[in-house]
Amino acid sequence: MKTGDIWLAHLDQIRTLDRVRLVKRLGALRQATLAATLQTLQAMFAP
Repeated sequence: MKTGDIWLAHLDQIRTLDRVRLVKRLGALRQATLAATLQTLQAMFAP
């Protein structure tokens, strides 16, 4: 992966990962992206 690559995650297909299963860290989300992702997940799983 090079700088500037765009990644897409389908939030309805996210799996829980154990740290043991992770081979290497590919990067980190920007705070705004993380906030938007968490907000979407909360809306998806709200009763």
